[in-house]
Amino acid sequence: MPLHKLWLFRPPGDDLKTLKSLYRVLRPGGGFVVNTVNGAGVAKRLRSPISIGHEPLPNVFVIDQARYDKMKRQTVTNWTLIDVRRAKHRVVRGGFRVNVYSHGELKALLRSAGFEIETVWGMLSGGRFDPSETWHQTILAPKPLKSPGTKGR
Repeated sequence: MPLHKLWLFRPPGDDLKTLKSLYRVLRPGGGFVVNTVNGAGVAKRLRSPISIGHEPLPNVFVIDQARYDKMKRQTVTNWTLIDVRRAKHRVVRGGFRVNVYSHGELKALLRSAGFEIETVWGMLSGGRFDPSETWHQTILAPKPLKSPGTKGR
């Protein structure tokens, strides 16, 4: 089954429109993988803002700051990369927002667009999913071989 992946919907009101467009262009039997944060996991982990730093390479540092904007139902992440490997240091900053959906909301959106729900797991690489606490939700949502209301030949 060929798979297609989309990172996030922007703006939040376009989510169903985007899913319907994806459904329209996907071949019957083709799958769509959705991986995004899970509403309950976000509420649990980001009760207050967090800041995490790590060194992915020697003398390269990354600082991530994340918070949950409850009014907009989005995670807000800002990051800073500091590269001190050369005499002239380099600092790069960026950020992004991710729309937050409860597990029930995301499944309902997929079904409203015509998709089926085949498999659910946690992180994209695998792992269990608990709708009340898992940080990520990944859903394999195939387009049915036959459209609803069509008869077999």
